[in-house]
Amino acid sequence: MRKTINIVLAGAILLAIPAVAGASRARSASGEYNTVTLNTDELPSAQGRFSNGVSFPLKPGERFVSVVVTDEHADKVLAVVGQDLDGDGVDDSEVEICGSSMSPIKVKPGFDVTVWVQEGTCEDGAPSTPTFGTVEATFTR
Repeated sequence: MRKTINIVLAGAILLAIPAVAGASRARSASGEYNTVTLNTDELPSAQGRFSNGVSFPLKPGERFVSVVVTDEHADKVLAVVGQDLDGDGVDDSEVEICGSSMSPIKVKPGFDVTVWVQEGTCEDGAPSTPTFGTVEATFTR
């Protein structure tokens, strides 16, 4: 009887290990961006360089994202990580990063995450002059 209990317990532990390991597994995705220059007489406040944005759909259970932006010609670039929570085309939740996120960013499940690379100045005073490059996102639970 004791041998049967030990075998059942060992089997239960072995079956539980993949479920626990899968819960902490990270998923990576990447996308490319290009910048466009806005220079209109009608909207002088909209002048500058902005990216086309890179969007990533969340998978069930993902609640955090870490982002790394690698530009082909700039050391660090300014980016905004956002989510459009009400579907109006404007991000309602935004976190500004420079080059990469310092820690995972909490995101709301069920809404795409979009990374917008832009011209400007990073928190440390470094200029951001993006050209084109890659955004890599790592999603965790």
